[in-house]
Amino acid sequence: MKIKNWSKFQHFKDRRPPWVKLYRDILDDVEWFELDPKLAKILVMLWLIASEEQDGILPDAKKLAFRLRLSEKEINSAIIGLSHWLEQSDIDGISSGYQDDLPETETETEKEKEEREKKEKLAQDVKLGFIEFWKCYPKKIAKPNAEKAWMKIAPDVDLTKRIIHAISEQKLLEREEQFIPYPASWLNARRWEDQTQATQQNHKWWK
Repeated sequence: MKIKNWSKFQHFKDRRPPWVKLYRDILDDVEWFELDPKLAKILVMLWLIASEEQDGILPDAKKLAFRLRLSEKEINSAIIGLSHWLEQSDIDGISSGYQDDLPETETETEKEKEEREKKEKLAQDVKLGFIEFWKCYPKKIAKPNAEKAWMKIAPDVDLTKRIIHAISEQKLLEREEQFIPYPASWLNARRWEDQTQATQQNHKWWK
């Protein structure tokens, strides 16, 4: 396993401690900006460890777990989450051998497999939904808190569309920033359920 595009890093292996300089392309790397803070921290530490060897080579998961004071399970999970920055021949083996939810076995029934795949699909939809929400929400402050609130709600595709539509319906994009709630507060208060004047008019009962 090694760091992808290691040649772009200006590294100084002979220095003590080793130095690593980041390349500018990371400023335009969407994958980097969408990284979970913990994964971003692990990635930086992997860069530093890679500077100790030639060509950005990394040790195995067991040694990485010891160096980073993490469990092998956490390291394997991080390796999957950081596949955009890593080159490894055994990524498929890790992906299939490490699952957070209901690993498939020879005795897994069709129903269990269907339930597992359904959960995996929902988890992916929730993650993609947050990316869309963050793009649309006008006040981009405290992203980790907003993501935590989003994951707590875990909206499906339909609810995600409703939430994003509410941002436009409530004219949040047209407000001054000081009058826009923090995204986490807006989500925790379920503000997408607020009725605007337009929706109230549509639901008014005429006698």
